Amino acid sequence: PQHSTFKNYQLGYCDYHTLQEAIKIITSGKNEFLELLEEANEVVEEQPSAEEQQENIDEYELDEEINQSLLVNLFEGALIEAVRKGASDIHIIPHSGNSVDFLFRIDGRLHHWYRRDNTSPEAIAAVVKDRSAGVDRFERSTAQDGFTQRVIDKHLIRFRISIVPISSQEYERKFESIVIRVIDDRNVITNLRELGLQEHAEKMFKKAISKTKGIVLLTGPTGSGKSTTLMAALHHVISPSKNVLTCEDPVEYLIRGARQLKIGNKFSFEEAVRSILRHDPDIVMVGEIRDKITADVAIKLSNTGHLTFSTLHTNDAPSAVSRLYKIGIEPFLIAYAVNIVVAQRLVRKLCPYCKKPISPEKYEVAT
Repeated sequence: PQHSTFKNYQLGYCDYHTLQEAIKIITSGKNEFLELLEEANEVVEEQPSAEEQQENIDEYELDEEINQSLLVNLFEGALIEAVRKGASDIHIIPHSGNSVDFLFRIDGRLHHWYRRDNTSPEAIAAVVKDRSAGVDRFERSTAQDGFTQRVIDKHLIRFRISIVPISSQEYERKFESIVIRVIDDRNVITNLRELGLQEHAEKMFKKAISKTKGIVLLTGPTGSGKSTTLMAALHHVISPSKNVLTCEDPVEYLIRGARQLKIGNKFSFEEAVRSILRHDPDIVMVGEIRDKITADVAIKLSNTGHLTFSTLHTNDAPSAVSRLYKIGIEPFLIAYAVNIVVAQRLVRKLCPYCKKPISPEKYEVAT
């Protein structure tokens, strides 16, 4: 206490586990990469204007800029901070005038984390590509998908990287927008009760996934938690006596007790879906019904004694039936196969530490 900046103290008692959780909240772990950036306190020289830059990017100059401005530390520091802050995505957005914004998506909203000035956006993009697998640093005219992983706070965290070229006011520049999805297995919900479903909805959902055949469809917009619900449902039905196969592109979370097919250049999503039929499955998860091929296989699996899980991009549950019909599935097959269709949305939760009850007199909606 003698080295602390606090002047007033109050003695209290609690169990050891609660104390450890409080310490984690108050004193977050050190980010050695960001500390190196602060210690360096380098003076970055002004970059040349757009008129002075050549149309072809000089890779040697990019490498020199990367080394001088410690951009590798910035990238690694961003990955660590995103995990510790509980972010689901990192957005790296280039701007004219040699500046780049780093944004974190936390609880569904984008928050500004850091702005890097006087640094070429092409240099930051080159760092991300160099430290990722499956992307070409010298390709700047097409979309690319990559992958990387890091051990952060003694946990293996995986990152899925999406890179797309974007236009800017400086037409001769080759800007790229980068989004990094944080895949932390510690955030996987394996208990259906933790999803927050209402009592009747949870009862109907458990009844549907407990059947030995049929298809369970989840619908909703992108980012509404469909995959999370599927993970919880799979963990609920997985057992050593059942052969569980999943077909996802890409595979996000590793599921114990399931065989997750690996999609690649020589093994397409459509080929994987077809091969499931020959692999003696009991329970199948098809990540997304994209077209008539995947829809045909999913319906065929559910109609031949297999429990099938999948997702559809529709706004509500009734639209799922019409969507399958428009894809080309016969109505009698849909009626026989579908166990349940769940239309899902995310509801923002109140902070557990600062929420307060409201009176029905003040807000009628509270009643």
